[in-house]
Amino acid sequence: MKTQSKSIRPPEGTVPLLIAAEKHGLTKKQAKDILLAIPQSFVKVGHKFFVNDFGDNLLGIRKPIENQWQSSKSENLMPDDDEPINEQALDVPQTEDVPQVLNATQRLFEGEETAIVKRCRMPNRTMLIVEYRGREVICRCKDSSMFIPGMRIIIRMDGYTLVSKYQPRKLGRY
Repeated sequence: MKTQSKSIRPPEGTVPLLIAAEKHGLTKKQAKDILLAIPQSFVKVGHKFFVNDFGDNLLGIRKPIENQWQSSKSENLMPDDDEPINEQALDVPQTEDVPQVLNATQRLFEGEETAIVKRCRMPNRTMLIVEYRGREVICRCKDSSMFIPGMRIIIRMDGYTLVSKYQPRKLGRY
């Protein structure tokens, strides 16, 4: 039985919240907080938020106002003298050895051989065509119905054949 993906189509004249937030240089949470305070600036379909033209204008206006408020706030609170507050803190060399936080998918792909799926709807459902080291080769899997073209997969060698190491649990995702 094939699974159908449940994609929510945006209502006409609206943009997904994430795209609208990135357009104005805001995070999704900041944009959502701004829009939730003002009625009729967004449309909610299921669990997704879509921004209409009114909400898009609000996000565009809100950003310069916040930046102006922050700049005036910092100008008024800065001390007039040029001496640093804590000289010992300035003498310590700054290091860039801050560890990056990896999500589960990044940890899964770290240090593994990967390939990109090119074709996954084949007559033989245990077969995929992937791009591996610049060539299109056949890769085996349990069931190709959850793979999508363009998906990055982890592979292993089984003799001379490539085999998908993990089976996706959701369409296009591990």
